[in-house]
Amino acid sequence: MKRIALWFLLLEKRLFKKPLFLAVLLLIPLMVLSLRSMATKETGILSIYLYEEPAEDPTLSESHDLIFLPLLEAGGLLHFEITEDKEAALEAVAKAEADALWVLPADLTNQLARYLQGRGKAPITIYSREETVYLTLAREKMYGLLHELLAQEAAIQQMSLVRDFRKVDKTELRLLYYDLLESNRIPNNLVRVTHLDDADFIGVREGRNYLAGPLRGILALLILLTGFAVTLFFLQDKEAGILDWMPISHKNVFPLLFLLTGVGDAAIVSYAALYLSGAFTTAGTELPLMILYIFCVCGFCLLLSRLLPNIWFFGATIPVWLLACLILTPIFIDVSGFPLIQYLLPPYYYLNALHNPLMGQRMLLYAVVVCAAGVCLGRLPRRQ
Repeated sequence: MKRIALWFLLLEKRLFKKPLFLAVLLLIPLMVLSLRSMATKETGILSIYLYEEPAEDPTLSESHDLIFLPLLEAGGLLHFEITEDKEAALEAVAKAEADALWVLPADLTNQLARYLQGRGKAPITIYSREETVYLTLAREKMYGLLHELLAQEAAIQQMSLVRDFRKVDKTELRLLYYDLLESNRIPNNLVRVTHLDDADFIGVREGRNYLAGPLRGILALLILLTGFAVTLFFLQDKEAGILDWMPISHKNVFPLLFLLTGVGDAAIVSYAALYLSGAFTTAGTELPLMILYIFCVCGFCLLLSRLLPNIWFFGATIPVWLLACLILTPIFIDVSGFPLIQYLLPPYYYLNALHNPLMGQRMLLYAVVVCAAGVCLGRLPRRQ
């Protein structure tokens, strides 16, 4: 046991003298910190000011409550900001510091009622430097909120024409309608996305910034990149004859031990980054998968180095494998139709096994097969 621990310490010491290895390890926390920093900032493809016209009644602020707050809470790619200085907002739009200014009345309900009766103009004024597709799509968010208000006002006006409600006070009629609306409301979340195992996230599961979504897949790619780098280090040392003098009793197992040392370091850093990112599920789920993924990456890299003729062929294939993982594994999108290629890629098992027990079993089988094949193939790559 002491001898194994000594080997690990010596391999760690050698790996940490490699600038490339240190650069890959440092890349992981830097990437996570940058994503977390971006997630806390206001980001969006459009910047829109919201302004509510002053009302005769100081306590009246319907546009703020009915339109502005829902827009602010929705978040997403649009950045909304409430302003109390209309002239400053207009100047910002004119200087291209903002994309648009939406002006709504404080007594929005009353203005919509007058508009439906044909006794008033459209209560919304929009200022923008130019008309773009993005601004048109942005207005759809506001129109969605206004449509519900218009539908309510139209329903209330229609109720006032019914004989049973003609003598009912308008305020009482409105309250009656709201009671009927709440008792018969259909939830708007007709589609709910969830995982098959209903796993709970330690972080904020709903509303997590969209920039942090592919983080797990990117971390998996960085671990695989570390596996490639450590394999190159081993092949370089082997060809230089540095390892020939070392008293290695099991030369076919030693490369796997070498890879486990370096890939394990990257996996530890990635595991901590995943925990801090908000995409973490539970330790009982994440830890076994990460350990299995370490063996999948090590076995894959070792087997690939055994099958290819020399270090130059191995290095040339690294971009191809990384590009295949980027496209064919569910990092950004889930692509189907290439199972024969996908089943060769370690990240494919890791990313799908999180919420698919069957894929977890396949991942275990994959780790055993590639590690055993890499160890059993005794032919080391030679330079041609």
